Amino acid sequence: IDASEMVFLSSAGIRALLMVHKELNIVHGRFVISKPTSFVEQTLTTSGFQMWLEKGFPEDMPVAKIEVW
Repeated sequence: IDASEMVFLSSAGIRALLMVHKELNIVHGRFVISKPTSFVEQTLTTSGFQMWLEKGFPEDMPVAKIEVW
């Protein structure tokens, strides 16, 4: 997930991300949060989910842009 424009992350949002993470683990997928804002990085670190954080996109991961309305 490109989190460069994510300005807030609530506990409900973390729960939703955890569900995605668990589903991807079932199919041996990989889940990372790339380019987090400082608030998102601090929230995930404080919550114990710093293992999801990546500063940039991993080399082996294709990048697709999805626009949200």
